[in-house]
Formats: sequence, C-alpha cells, structure tokens
Amino acid sequence: SQELLLAVESSSPLLSVALFRGEELLGEEEVQAPASTGLPALTRLLLEQHRVDPAELAALAIGEGPGSYNGLRCGFAYLAGINLPRKPKPLKRAQVGSLAAMALGTASPRSRRGCILNARRQQFFYATFEVDGRDIRPLGEGLVGRLEEIPDLASESIAWASYEVEGFTAAFPRAASVGRLALKELSKTEPNRTTPWEPRYLRPPVAV
Repeated sequence: SQELLLAVESSSPLLSVALFRGEELLGEEEVQAPASTGLPALTRLLLEQHRVDPAELAALAIGEGPGSYNGLRCGFAYLAGINLPRKPKPLKRAQVGSLAAMALGTASPRSRRGCILNARRQQFFYATFEVDGRDIRPLGEGLVGRLEEIPDLASESIAWASYEVEGFTAAFPRAASVGRLALKELSKTEPNRTTPWEPRYLRPPVAV
C-alpha cells in the first residue's frame, strides 16, 4: 500500500513527527519545544516540505508513552483534532509503546536493549526488548521499581538507555520508529477506528 501515514512522538522533551508513504520514510522533523505549539508547527513544516495536504493522510500513529503527562495529552489531542473532520470515516490509527520506539532507535550493536525513565518517588519505569533489525520483541514491559531492584541493570548484555536518568546512554523515542512499529500493527488486522486512544503515563492514577 502507498497510503500516507503521519506518526507523532510527544512523550519526551524531544518532539518529533514523521511521514511515511507505504513503508517508505519520506521525512522526519524534531524539536525541543512545548508540545502544544511544537507539534502543529512541526507537522505543518513536514507536510509542506513534501507537498502533502492533510486531507491526503490515510493513517495516524502515536507513541502512547509512558512519558510526559502534558506531552502525551497534547499529542493525543492534536491527532484527535486531525481525525475529527474525517467522521463518519475516521483515519486508520495505531498507538505503540514509546519505550519500544526508543529501543528500536537506540544505536547499539547489542540486540538486547533496556529503557529506563524516572517515575518519581524514588521509583523508575523500565522495559527490556530483543531487537533484530526493525523487528522488536518485548522481554519485560510496564515495570516499576527502585533502581537497585531493576534486574540486569549492570549487565553488559543489555544496552540501557534513557533521556532523563544520568549514567545511561542518551536516547529518545522518535516518530520514525513509532511509524515503523505502527505500520506493523496496522498490517496485522483491520484497525478498530472507534476505540478511544489512551495514553500511558509514567504512573497510574493513585486511589485515595
């Protein structure tokens, strides 16, 4: 298929958007800026560079987090705004893990990769993956613990990365990786276009 897909990653301080035609990456733009203003400007720049009208888009993809509350909220709201004029036939859409996108894009010769984020309250959110080229398999996701409790953190067999925790290779989730993961999801089954998107924040809501 040669459909156009717009991918957005807004879970970290580095905003990025990417445009695909079929499986071909046409371009990617990134900036460190507030998502509320950065995403519209980046998207407009990217689409204008490739002479694409927003009405030509066939699919949307987003990194679902975990990550910044404001960044994720703005990213999901922005894509919902793009999708809104398409009712009753909204665009195809997919959301993928931001840490999977981060692991996929991390430059490392090692196939086992880990990502770690600060979940506050002396807790850390982490995930590990097996990466083979553009294929990625989760080994452990959605995990939270104290730094000393994280298994294999000192192991040389896993390439650990973070954009906010000191002592690890610096890496960010990027829209190009989000798009590649989303294309695989969209190719598996006919996507459900009515289910609301749900971001994954760093910590679940706490009942009081």
